[in-house]
Amino acid sequence: MGITGLILGAIAAAALGGGTFLTYLSYSYLQDGDRVVLQETTAWSTSFDPMPDAETLASVVGDSHPPYFGIPFVAGAFLLLLFTAVRAWARDGRARRAAGIGVAATGGGIVASAGMLALSVSGTMSNAKVQTLSGGSSWEQAYATGAGLWVLLAGSVVAAVAAILAVCSTRR
Repeated sequence: MGITGLILGAIAAAALGGGTFLTYLSYSYLQDGDRVVLQETTAWSTSFDPMPDAETLASVVGDSHPPYFGIPFVAGAFLLLLFTAVRAWARDGRARRAAGIGVAATGGGIVASAGMLALSVSGTMSNAKVQTLSGGSSWEQAYATGAGLWVLLAGSVVAAVAAILAVCSTRR
């Protein structure tokens, strides 16, 4: 695995760390085709454009918020980078084997987090609906995935490749 694993770990860590700051899901609330509010969600926060008043905000989101996936992705990125570095530079065979187990476990955790993110996005997008209100006006919820989702999924794939290399590596 060596330096290849370290490079893959660094690429995955950069994608996972950076991807948490990009929008992974956006919702547009449209009334009669005009956007009333746009809600964008990253792995750390949710923002609104324009920010609705407190009453409207309470009716739209209530006390809930979408899941924030920043902590598992950033922690996984850090551990993946740490374990791949130990695996690449350790002289002791026991340390390399232990780091290989760490890479494999961390890669699995990152892939699990990506799966939870994908399920959350899929479940949220299935709630899209159009309602016709009294008086003929319509209210629509439109959802779109953002770059953050794809960067996090790509980083997870690279982490999985690093984990597979760590498990399959026969270097002594």
